[in-house]
Amino acid sequence: MQRRWMAIFALLCISIPSLTPVITNASGEDEIYEPGYVRWEGNQFHRIYLSGAENEVNLTRDYQGSAMGSTQLQAGQGVSIGPLSMPPLEMGFSGSFEISTFIAAYVQAGTGFPLAQCRTQFPVTIETQVQIGNYSYFGSVTENVYRSAGEAHNLSTQVEIANISAMPGDIISYSMTATTSCPYSISIEWGGSGEYAGGIVIVGDLFSPVVEVTVDDARLAHIQLVATLPWGFDDLDKDFTGLNIFGPVEPDEERVFDDDLRVEAFTATSEKYSRDDDLGRPSTVWTGTNPLPAGDNVLIVCLKTVDTGIYGTAGKNCDHEGIIRFNVESSEEPLASAFLWLSISGFVAVIAYLVSQLRQGLLLPPPLMAALVVMAILMIPLASTIPDLGGESIVADDARSPSFILHQNGNGSVSLDELMEGKSAVVIGITLPASSNAVDQSKQLQNVAERLGDEVSIVQVVTGENVRMDDLDIIADITNATWPILIDDSESRFAQRMPHGVSDSIVIIDSSGHVAYSAPRTAGSEDIIDAVDNIGYGGQQSTFATLSLLWGPGLAMLLLALPRKKYEVPEEPLIPGSLWGSVALAGGLGFLMVNIGPLIMSFFPGDNDMRTWLDLALLTWFFTAAVRASMVGTPKEIEFVANKLYGFYSESFRNWREVEDVERDLLIGFWMGWFIWLAFPATLTQGVTATTMTGGVGYALGPLLLILHVLTAGVLTLLIRFIASWGGPISRAFGSFGSQPFSQALGWALIPISLWCLVNGVFYASDIGVLSVFNG
Repeated sequence: MQRRWMAIFALLCISIPSLTPVITNASGEDEIYEPGYVRWEGNQFHRIYLSGAENEVNLTRDYQGSAMGSTQLQAGQGVSIGPLSMPPLEMGFSGSFEISTFIAAYVQAGTGFPLAQCRTQFPVTIETQVQIGNYSYFGSVTENVYRSAGEAHNLSTQVEIANISAMPGDIISYSMTATTSCPYSISIEWGGSGEYAGGIVIVGDLFSPVVEVTVDDARLAHIQLVATLPWGFDDLDKDFTGLNIFGPVEPDEERVFDDDLRVEAFTATSEKYSRDDDLGRPSTVWTGTNPLPAGDNVLIVCLKTVDTGIYGTAGKNCDHEGIIRFNVESSEEPLASAFLWLSISGFVAVIAYLVSQLRQGLLLPPPLMAALVVMAILMIPLASTIPDLGGESIVADDARSPSFILHQNGNGSVSLDELMEGKSAVVIGITLPASSNAVDQSKQLQNVAERLGDEVSIVQVVTGENVRMDDLDIIADITNATWPILIDDSESRFAQRMPHGVSDSIVIIDSSGHVAYSAPRTAGSEDIIDAVDNIGYGGQQSTFATLSLLWGPGLAMLLLALPRKKYEVPEEPLIPGSLWGSVALAGGLGFLMVNIGPLIMSFFPGDNDMRTWLDLALLTWFFTAAVRASMVGTPKEIEFVANKLYGFYSESFRNWREVEDVERDLLIGFWMGWFIWLAFPATLTQGVTATTMTGGVGYALGPLLLILHVLTAGVLTLLIRFIASWGGPISRAFGSFGSQPFSQALGWALIPISLWCLVNGVFYASDIGVLSVFNG
């Protein structure tokens, strides 16, 4: 028997440790809170107070604003109040409620036997009637009243539980009668504090707050509080309304209390504006100023109704406290990373070229093979300049604007072409519905209108997921705007194409159709005016931006730029700087071959999105040029243009420098032209077209800027050639033997890059609807 107990004890010792984790895990599971989680804790005790002197008595919800009043009740002489009515309900309510009434009473003065009679024989009877919509409440209370004013009796009628449905426009009314046989004068009093208040008591869920949180593309919060209270926002004590956003919040935390995590706060003095929600209910909109962190955030709402007393400071008087959880999305991950995949593919492409040479029975010298590996490594910085494939579109600061036609407040619609007619630029304030930034924008835009006059057009565009036509009137009212207020479409397709997306911002569009300036939320009038003035001097385009591509694409061209032979002094005298000038000229011409198409098309009126077809055509050309270069080294168009250019040189120059060198200069400029266009597509369209179309001095300055940009691309080619020559004899050795292999290997390396850019271009064209013609 003892052995049996010992065996059982040993079995328990083995089993208990193994069961402990199961018990711990079961008891230790935390609740997970998902975005969209909402919890409200609210005061269920609501009052309507009697207020005012006997001849001016009324009903009010405002505890602080109620005024004291009283009436004297004598034996055998009943008194009555009412019927009194509240203003019509703005919002209805329904449910199960407890209804009762109360009022204060006390003896004015008296002692001895008469007062004893009031204490024991002659009570006071209060009868009340409350009408809420089609529901009627009849209450009564009978109680002996014998105490003085300092100890007044609280005469509360019976509590009645009823299912009540009240509709907007219904009226809550109240009436009261009081009788007694008490020989002393009884004072019936209301409008004070505590038991001296008097009125109607409603216990139940009288309203459910509705709060909507919208986070724009700038991660700013737009909070809309809907007036679901019975008497709308008049029911709120606005001095105690508080909204605080905390984030980021872990999934297992319902809320946090750390002030370091409070990223946005709205108080009674915060700027806010009125708007109706989608159901036509009045609401108030607050606009944030601080970008919210990615991940889950919680909005803590504190509301105090006017029928409750003050028992602390703001933020501590919450009759209704709500927790609204929402998610702030992080940047959408791309389908594929350009840096990762193009770095790999560029290296693999060069190796593939070596393999193809071996399969053809061509064995390159080991030094050339090593040089090609170096070329593959130099392709890595180039990959960092190419945009990722798919994912969230990053709109450039000089993006091309769509040729919008948007409805305006009042009647009709307005197009970008109409706004641009005869103007240097169009200044646009983009705003979400009832945003406080719209007011700030309007103040600055008014200054711009007064300073620039007819030089610019000014509009404001209301955008957002739930934007409606009546939002235009709201913006017009709060801004007193004298310019058109336009509405974006339901998908916010105009705002999405702007640098700051669907968010409050200022945008300037020049006559080339490109963004000349943008700023989040709003911008100072001086900044806007300076940006408009800069359009006449090339806008945002800078020649230094072109030179910055020496890192990345420029490095990838170094092996292609190696000199083929040692520099020799020309036998016949030439113009000083002829060599450098010829390199820069050929490089600039190669750049112009790629960029001349967008430049010419920008001068013609029409839908800006139609230029996307030219973009796709150029990207297709880029891809085919890379494929042809991988086979023959130099595309035919480069050979053709190089021979034509070479023919313009003097005979003495042609005797000194061979056509192959000019061809190589042009090829470097050609490839760099693609990367300049991919990195800065508005280089010539904004830098030249917009300047020219400003008129006046612009007619002369535009062509000069074109020459400057072409020469800058030529100088970039010259720098690449110059750096490639630093190796001296080594550079010449590799240049003389590896000219053709380097050209072909570069073509192989550019195939995946050009294909990547073409696919990205197709994705973009599909996103903006250009390819919808193929969908019927």
